[in-house]
Amino acid sequence: MPLPNPGICLIFEDTNEEVTMEQVYNEVNDILVKTKITEFRNRPVAKKYCFELNDVPRECDYLEVLYPFSKPQLPFDLQGNTFSRVFGTGTALFERFVLDRKVMGPCWLQIVDPDFSKAQNVYLFSNLNVLTS
Repeated sequence: MPLPNPGICLIFEDTNEEVTMEQVYNEVNDILVKTKITEFRNRPVAKKYCFELNDVPRECDYLEVLYPFSKPQLPFDLQGNTFSRVFGTGTALFERFVLDRKVMGPCWLQIVDPDFSKAQNVYLFSNLNVLTS
C-alpha cells in the first residue's frame, strides 16, 4: 500500500443518540468514495485529547483512517451525521514518519539497505529520496 495521507484522520462521535462505530465507518466510507479515495485503512482506537477545544472529551473512541498521499486531503472542517470533527488532515509526511517510527530527536538516523529505485520516479525538493518500510 502507498504511503498514508498526511496524518491520522480521527473521527470523533458527537451526537445525542447512541452511534456505533459501524455507523461512523459507513458514513466515512461514503465520504471517501465520493472524494475518489477507494484505497484506505481504518480501525477503531481509544485516544486521549489534551488541547484547547472544550467540547472534545478527554478520552474517546475514534475511527482512525489512513489513505495514500496521492489522494486529495480531506477538509479540516468536515462534519457528518455521526461525527463532528476530523483531526490530523494536514499532518506532514515527515511528522507521520517520526510518529510511526517513534523517532526521538534530535538525533541521527541510520538507514540500513535503503531502496533508492522506488523513489527515483518521485519528484521531491530534497537531495536524497528513500522509501522506508
